[in-house]
Amino acid sequence: MDVSVTLFGTLLMLSITGGLVTEIHHVTRFLELGKNGIINCSFSDNFYGVYWYDSDDTVQAIPIISITEGVKTADNSGEYEIEVDGSLVVTNVSIDHEHNFTALLFHSQSAIPIRHVATAYVIVRPEKPFPVIDQCSEKTRICFLPIENALTITCAVQKARPAVDIFWSRRIAEGEIDIASQEKGVVNGNITFSSYAVMISQPLNPGQLLLLVCKGSTLPKLLKSEESVLLVQQYYRFRPEYSSSERRLVEKGSNTVIHCTQGELFYLVWTKFHENTVEQVAWAIFLKDNISTSMSETVEVGFNGSLKLIDINPNHDGLYSCNYNDGHSDMTNFYHLLVYVIPDPPYPIMSGCDENQYCIIAAEQEGTLTCSLHRVRPVVRLKLVTLSFDDYLMITVENEETVVTSNGDTYEVVLKTKYRLHTYKDRIRFECKTYGEYADLFEMSKKFELFFHEESNTEVNLQSPVISTDRKRKIFLVIGVPLIGLLIIVFLVMHLILKSARNRKRQLTGQGVVDTLGRQNEQEENILLMNRINPNTDPLE
Repeated sequence: MDVSVTLFGTLLMLSITGGLVTEIHHVTRFLELGKNGIINCSFSDNFYGVYWYDSDDTVQAIPIISITEGVKTADNSGEYEIEVDGSLVVTNVSIDHEHNFTALLFHSQSAIPIRHVATAYVIVRPEKPFPVIDQCSEKTRICFLPIENALTITCAVQKARPAVDIFWSRRIAEGEIDIASQEKGVVNGNITFSSYAVMISQPLNPGQLLLLVCKGSTLPKLLKSEESVLLVQQYYRFRPEYSSSERRLVEKGSNTVIHCTQGELFYLVWTKFHENTVEQVAWAIFLKDNISTSMSETVEVGFNGSLKLIDINPNHDGLYSCNYNDGHSDMTNFYHLLVYVIPDPPYPIMSGCDENQYCIIAAEQEGTLTCSLHRVRPVVRLKLVTLSFDDYLMITVENEETVVTSNGDTYEVVLKTKYRLHTYKDRIRFECKTYGEYADLFEMSKKFELFFHEESNTEVNLQSPVISTDRKRKIFLVIGVPLIGLLIIVFLVMHLILKSARNRKRQLTGQGVVDTLGRQNEQEENILLMNRINPNTDPLE
């Protein structure tokens, strides 16, 4: 069949009938700039021919391309192609293709055609497939921002066609709250448009959180993700005041998990305070977008908001706060993380002692004892004590001096103590042990003896004991106070005995009894007198 003859016959019939059609169908199609676009109208499978026009005029105009009984006409310009199913293909879409296209569908050569009108819109997708927040990286649509003062935040979609509608809202557990104080606008760039929405974030309470959402909507959908999310936290300028915190002791090189809360979580921020520094270490959002981000390779956020610290090192030391929102209000929990290192060796070292043996140190009357801990963290204090009260009375320990030096991540703790012997004793037992803060972490001690040379005996005994005022006070409290109490008790007992005796004597009545007692007393006195004169005399004779 000659296609040109068929086309001529069709055009002649349309001219005679004045463009009469049985039905009219309308569709909308979107063509992306610079790419090939397809305009289809869902034609029936069995048709005689389809004739495409690049306007609404189907009477005076000539079809740009057609297909008749499966035979296609060629477009010499190469601008259009036609598919077997009658769909129109627009090659290399330009802005000039944004208009109406009309297709006439014939079920037979003599049938009245069905008219299909397709409105074509040229679209341009923006370079970024999501609204871009100026305070975030252009590579991400969800980010975290600590703020100190009022801050202007802009969200925009650049170079899109048609223009994208941009607006800010605040997200809560129940949904979205529109932000009234925002400025919106569109900039016309000839072919494309740039849309923006600007809001001002006001200062919040320290640590307070705010979840902001920037949405961009349009028809057709130009963005892969139509919303970007910004989690805002009011910056801590100083270490916060807190009523209590859970202390967590963790050994260097281990892993640990700190739980934020056992309740519901919608978003949170983990912050670390160490000395004068404030550092946000991790944050997470569990509303609609489940996302978590950590600022360090040694930190992870669990699905329940817990903070996992990996391969603990002293840099993890500090006070941690978990600021979180449970869908109704913001709350905060504090945790004090302390990284410790067990000393090496794991006990105090006495100068002059072998490390792994019970130690006896040859000593003079006066001297200095040195006890130390090596490669320990945190700093723990040492003290020197005698193991018995007798030893305590015979020797004075004074002028304790502790020197702490840093050795990278650990410390060297050295205790120097002067002693002076008062009364000779060949051996006095001592113990160097940890005490004070962190003593429960490092319960360590080293026991040893001071052995005093015998030749020092005479010199020590010739000296008058020198007892300090504090030691005298302690001796008085230990010995004097109990002795005075004992004397008071004895006095009271004697007083009661004498009083009881006087009462019994008064109870004896009758003169005869008194005389009898008098004669008995007289006889006893005579017997005693005779014994003194002649001790060998029998008192009964």
